Amino acid sequence: MSEEYVLQLQHIRKEYPGVVALKDVTLELKAGEILALIGENGAGKSTLIKCCSGAVIPTSGKIIVNGREFSSMTPQLASENGIAIIYQEFNNVKELSAAENLFLGRPIRKGIVVDKKAMEGIRAVTYQDRSQGNDERLDGRLSADGGDR
Repeated sequence: MSEEYVLQLQHIRKEYPGVVALKDVTLELKAGEILALIGENGAGKSTLIKCCSGAVIPTSGKIIVNGREFSSMTPQLASENGIAIIYQEFNNVKELSAAENLFLGRPIRKGIVVDKKAMEGIRAVTYQDRSQGNDERLDGRLSADGGDR
């Protein structure tokens, strides 16, 4: 187990009655990296993400977050460890901006007031920096609870 990885999945397996959805999946993610899960429908992409977020409990394997090992996650435990998921079936709130939807449930606040300007700024900078391959500017900018550091 290396502390340089923020997320490691080791030998994740998920079985449903009559179906093996995930078989020996291992991946490692470093801070600032972007990872794309690509595959056909039914390949297990959503199931793997749900294992990370605590929505699904893997049959076996390890989930390691910042060096801490877990056999499975709960939604609360995932949140406490900085894991937040926007599912592909995500139904956004049409009345909110893109930034507000990204921070839904974890807004940046100034006191008791939601800081929409800060959320929009982070969303814009994150998109711009990531699209230009400039990940270093984001290191440490966001904390696990969605607020600025």
